[in-house]
Amino acid sequence: MIKLYTSMAFSSISRARTRSFLTMLGVIIGITSVVMIFALGEGLKRQVTGELRELGTDLVVIRSGNLVERDESGKVTKVNINDVFGQSTLSEADVEAIKALPEVAAVAPSAYLTGRVTTEDGVELSSDSAIIATTPQIRDVLNRDVETGQFFTTPELDKNLAVLGPAAAKKLFGEDPPVGRIIKIKNIDFIVRGVMEEAKPSPLDLVNTDYNNAVYIPTGAAKTLSTSTLGVREIGIKLANTDNIEAKIQTINTTMKDSHQGGNDYSVLEAKDFVGVLDQVFGILTTFVGAVAGISLFVGGIGIMNIMLVSVTERTREIGIRKSLGATNQQILGQFLVEAMILTLLGGIIGIAVSFLMSGLLRLYTTFQPFVEWQVVVGALSVTVAVGIIFGIVPALKAARKDPIESLR
Repeated sequence: MIKLYTSMAFSSISRARTRSFLTMLGVIIGITSVVMIFALGEGLKRQVTGELRELGTDLVVIRSGNLVERDESGKVTKVNINDVFGQSTLSEADVEAIKALPEVAAVAPSAYLTGRVTTEDGVELSSDSAIIATTPQIRDVLNRDVETGQFFTTPELDKNLAVLGPAAAKKLFGEDPPVGRIIKIKNIDFIVRGVMEEAKPSPLDLVNTDYNNAVYIPTGAAKTLSTSTLGVREIGIKLANTDNIEAKIQTINTTMKDSHQGGNDYSVLEAKDFVGVLDQVFGILTTFVGAVAGISLFVGGIGIMNIMLVSVTERTREIGIRKSLGATNQQILGQFLVEAMILTLLGGIIGIAVSFLMSGLLRLYTTFQPFVEWQVVVGALSVTVAVGIIFGIVPALKAARKDPIESLR
């Protein structure tokens, strides 16, 4: 019987293809939205997890501001986005205190400066380029080294030296070798010492710094460019080993609390915390997009109910003939209910197909790597069937209750 109902439903839909497609449009938009947001979230989590694995589980970052809130087990439960861009609360004293701990192997502060970067020929680096004041240990923290030339050393922290990201080097000097050339930062001469390896976007960077377009300078030299005390934005830490990481992080927390006289204006984040931060951000986005998708599905459901009511009216004679030949109310109900379910299911399948197409295009033309899980696909299809049943029941009941004599008349 279901096979017969399905055949009749497809026959009815094919007779009014344009109307059927427009009816399914709300369902298509809603399903596409839901599947895409889950695909982007899962893809980004997998990408971040892979990058964290490359960086190592022994990496810890101290950020300025109270960025996260945790539950009793230490899991991130809330992200305070506003604190990401607040005034720096870290200092060089914090860096020295962390350096003294036996639990750490390398410590590298990062202070972000603004200013014009130009060559002697007047070529200027774009304003979105980062000037990062740091120490040589940043190579160990980021697990990257120079590709050409060399990095400045600890005894050279007061010298006007610079290391360029590969994109910055190309913008300033083109294909010419940049090592040994002069650049001007705020009209002060700096000698280019080397060029860094190309970097992937770091999952540990909450402000989306383009390290390939950055200029690295020593912390001592940076003080000559800053009119105030050098504001450390973050402190990168490489642990001595991965044994008992929780205890090591607790020691770092205690040291920072002592350095800040018990204040809570900093955040100690380990690799797994960034996945928690990501979950929080995408949780907010999923809620928002889910609400939009819910409205789209509701509107789509109303449209399906409306079209099915019109279809019942248009097919009154068909219903009368079927009943006069012995069709029961349950059979008429089943016919129109299956037709409504087929409409929404087709909308869901088209929405999922559009999601796969968009995911493929994003993978091909952007750095995003969406990943559509089968559980999301099954859930989306289940939702479309539910929408079909909920919004198709009223037209189906109306069709089933029609009097056969009145229908034939």
